[in-house]
Amino acid sequence: MTIPSNAATLDDKSASRDSDSDFEAFSALSTSRLASASCASNDVTFAALASTAASAELAASSAAVFASRAALAASAAVSHFSSASAKAPSAALALALFLGVALLVVGLGRLTASPPAQGPWRETTLYGQGEKVLLLELLGEIPSGKALERFLSQVRQAREDEGVRAVVLYVESPGGGVTETEALHRALRALAQEKPLVASLGRVAASGGYYVATAAREILVPPTAVTGSIGVVGYLPQVGELLAKVGVRVEVLKEGRLKDMASPLRPLTPEEREVVQGLLREAYELFVQRVAEGRGMPREKVLALADGRIYSGKQAVALGLADREGYLEDAARRAAELAGLKAFRLVRYTRPKGLLEGLWGEEVPWAQGLLQARFRVEYRYLGGGLW
Repeated sequence: MTIPSNAATLDDKSASRDSDSDFEAFSALSTSRLASASCASNDVTFAALASTAASAELAASSAAVFASRAALAASAAVSHFSSASAKAPSAALALALFLGVALLVVGLGRLTASPPAQGPWRETTLYGQGEKVLLLELLGEIPSGKALERFLSQVRQAREDEGVRAVVLYVESPGGGVTETEALHRALRALAQEKPLVASLGRVAASGGYYVATAAREILVPPTAVTGSIGVVGYLPQVGELLAKVGVRVEVLKEGRLKDMASPLRPLTPEEREVVQGLLREAYELFVQRVAEGRGMPREKVLALADGRIYSGKQAVALGLADREGYLEDAARRAAELAGLKAFRLVRYTRPKGLLEGLWGEEVPWAQGLLQARFRVEYRYLGGGLW
């Protein structure tokens, strides 16, 4: 009776081993099919990406070629590791997925790169029919870096385009860096000498925003807008005491008595303060000069208005800082009148953007502002949050 029992036990173990073998074979086959499906999915994904990018601008097409090659490399890698890793199919699948995601991220990174700052820019008609009146928009703080290059390239194209008969400059800005503001003013002043340029001020167009607007032949402003703030400000964050509290000690080595002037690690000395104040004074005098030139006002009158205070649009017109009350549509009609146009269409320059650029914009706003630990001299209205 014992023998049959043992035989039954052996038969059960044999059946169990056969079942395990079948299960392992089935698992291997399923994993292999899953890996193949993943490869096919990756191929489709990258092929679609390459197809989309091929119809974009030159920069995007090069990214599509890169992504397509990356897809082939990923497929080859998947096939290799799938065949070489029969004992560990899950590891091969994980590696394949990792490679696919990494290459996809790199490809998208190239696709999101901004196009070069040089033109030609594309035109979009906003409204109207007839000859062109171009709308230039200065929104937010005075641009710098590549954003400044892009704006200046629009100004250059407007000067060179014979089809642009007049220009409207819409300003919604609290100002920005001294150097960048002057660069914009010079470019716009040159444009205004060749074609009618009318400035339309927005909700806040103060300090550097107003500085730029003075390049126009005429300035229109809503009665409730905020403008003025003629002056210059410099601020220097001090972090020395904070570093000391957390146990950080910085040793400065220098050659030249004032080499570490305006360091965030210590307050200014009286001598250094006088040097910095001289820089502010020069920037202030330049601001006063630009307002006097642009508005045709005596320097003494500008000085009486240039104590940094803000003015409403209604006050600005009464004081001669603007020509009349009005909005963007009024400024467009006035520019057309100055160009001798009975009918016009308002156009705007546009450019293609990267896939992800529209989500968070061209710049990184949290990398700017008052928290930067460096000395800054700006034509800026600091109370923009009031309006």
